[in-house]
Amino acid sequence: DASREFKPDQERDTRALGTDSYAPPEQFGYSQTDVRSDIYSLGTVIGELTEGMSISRDLKKVISKSTMFNPDQRYADIGEMAKALRACGRKKVLILPLIMVGVALCALAVTLIFFLKPLDAGEVSEEDVRVINVDTTDPDTGASVDWTYYYMKDKPELSPIVMDIGLTHGEARDVRITSGFDKYGKSIPDEYWSEDDDGFVRISDEYLQTLEENISYTIAIDFTDVKCVFNLMSITDLSVVKLGDPVMVPGYKEYIFSDPKDLVFHLSNTFGRKLISLKNADTVKELGEADYHYDEKENTVIIPQDYLNGYKDGDYINIEAVFEKTDQIKQKEKQITSITIRVRNEPYIEPKLGLKNVTISSGESEDLSVPFVFNSAKGKLEGVFIFNEADKNTPPVELDKNEYTVNEDDITIKGSHLSSVKPGRYRYGFEFGDVMISMYITVS
Repeated sequence: DASREFKPDQERDTRALGTDSYAPPEQFGYSQTDVRSDIYSLGTVIGELTEGMSISRDLKKVISKSTMFNPDQRYADIGEMAKALRACGRKKVLILPLIMVGVALCALAVTLIFFLKPLDAGEVSEEDVRVINVDTTDPDTGASVDWTYYYMKDKPELSPIVMDIGLTHGEARDVRITSGFDKYGKSIPDEYWSEDDDGFVRISDEYLQTLEENISYTIAIDFTDVKCVFNLMSITDLSVVKLGDPVMVPGYKEYIFSDPKDLVFHLSNTFGRKLISLKNADTVKELGEADYHYDEKENTVIIPQDYLNGYKDGDYINIEAVFEKTDQIKQKEKQITSITIRVRNEPYIEPKLGLKNVTISSGESEDLSVPFVFNSAKGKLEGVFIFNEADKNTPPVELDKNEYTVNEDDITIKGSHLSSVKPGRYRYGFEFGDVMISMYITVS
């Protein structure tokens, strides 16, 4: 039921089915499928077959054009694509891959990837760090979409590239770019990117102007302990892409009374759509002129201390931003995005346990010391719970206060409790205010 007859009066025709990395966006409900959908899959497979190879710029353009998000931007038919391939001057090299592609396409059925393969974490740095692929969800189809920044080459003021990882992971050490055809990519020189105090990385117009149009690039930002991967495309025509709602980043931020400062939010994906107003979603009151500052040139919103000082420790402030509708971009009548601010007396540091997995003997009567660190202002241990990992349907049991003690740098689980635990694997959850952190104990 994934293949259906083309009907001119319908916007879409297929179910959201496919094989990861090869199916075109329209196969997931964006529009109807046709021969250009097969061209997308063919271009993706050629890109996969030539990955790591030294190929001509012409061939890169063929791959990029055939895998455009908008079907109208791809080759109209296979004859047009074949003509472009012949013009690449690689006929002999391409014969075998194309035969392989033709056979492979009969079996390919795939989930969504809109652009080319992201960098592998190990190819950028020798260190063992986590990789965060920044993504979002398409509101129409529910499909997961790699987060892509679009840069308007002819109107850079509409699309400043300010990348946010949403978390703090130390300083950015390297910003690397690849078009998906070279295996390792290359570092963007330090003079062309910068990082502010909040961890936002900005790439300069001077560098972005050098990028080729309609080529899917991958940006990998190497932070101290995490690597964040984004997609980037330089364009001059908004019809090339499907733009979603404008967003304010980060979507969550904390205001700390002990270190008061104005909160800065960057606007992204606006492309000329102006901010109309900010509204407190809880009180349903619009923020006045003194409550925020909108900088159109920098595309930022600043919420000053004076507004935030009206709240108390523990309060959540939910704010909605309303953007104007434009004729240039197809969208709903009202564009609304929201942010959340948490007010705290002191900055919150998530507690960390010094033990993750422990094995003890059945009937163990010795105390177990669990080292941990936490923020003094938010580190109050509110409870310890035991979960039976062998029986997920059994509700957790809270330990009595006399079964453990909390010291300056550890939590001691008393032997009198441990000796009563039957053989099996258990998760102990330590509840600290907003979060619960866990360790596992196996009783053998």
